[in-house]
Amino acid sequence: TNQAFSSGDEMDFQPMQDISKLIPFFLEKGVELINLSMFDAPSQTRIYNTLGDEYIRRGRLRDATISFERSNNNAKLTEIGNEYEKMLMFENAIEVYVKSNARDRLRIIGDKCTEELKIGGAIRAFTHLGDMDKLNALGQVCMERQKWDAALEIFSSIGNRAKLIELGNQCCTYPFYEYAGRAFELAGDFVALNKLADECLKQGFVQKAKRIYAAAKNEMMVNFIASNYEK
Repeated sequence: TNQAFSSGDEMDFQPMQDISKLIPFFLEKGVELINLSMFDAPSQTRIYNTLGDEYIRRGRLRDATISFERSNNNAKLTEIGNEYEKMLMFENAIEVYVKSNARDRLRIIGDKCTEELKIGGAIRAFTHLGDMDKLNALGQVCMERQKWDAALEIFSSIGNRAKLIELGNQCCTYPFYEYAGRAFELAGDFVALNKLADECLKQGFVQKAKRIYAAAKNEMMVNFIASNYEK
C-alpha cells in the first residue's frame, strides 16, 4: 500500500488495482468526509461511481446521491430520483432530478405533485423548468383550494401582478385581510391597499388597518391612527 502512494515510484502505481482496496475504508469513513485530492480526476470519478453503486446496493440513497453528484453522473442521479419516486418521496426525487437536470422527469413529477396537492414539490419542479404556464396553473389551483401562502409565493415569484390583484380581491371576500394586504402589496397596488385599510378600520381592526396603510405609504392615515386610537 505504501508503494501505491509513493510519489517517487509512479511507474509502479496501478491506480484502480490499488484504489479498489480502499473502497471499504471510504465506505466506512463516509463520502462527505473522504479527501481524494491526491488522485487524478479520472480516478476520483471512478472511485465516486464505485462508492455510489455500493451505497445504492446498501440502500443509502443520500450518500449515493452525493457520490454521483461528485462524479457528475447524471444518469445514475436520475436512477436515484426514480427510486425515491417509487417510494413516494417526491421532494427527495425532485431534488435529485434538479441535480441531474432530468427535465422530462421533473415535468412528470411536477404534474403528479399538482394532482396530489403536494404544492411545494410542484413549485420546485416547475420553477427549475422555468415553466410559467404550469406555475400559473398551479397558482390557480392554490387559489381555488384557498392555499393562499402557496399562491402568493407562486404569483410573486413569476411577477404575475394581475393574479396577485385577483388573489387579493378574492381574499377580501372571505375575508382574509392579511393575505389580501400581502397580495396587494406584492402587486404594488396602493389604491387597493388603501381601500382595504379603510375597510379594516371600519370593521374595527385598527392595528391591521395601520399596517396596511403603512404598506400603502399613507403616512397621513398612519399618523391619524397613532393620534386618535393609540393614546
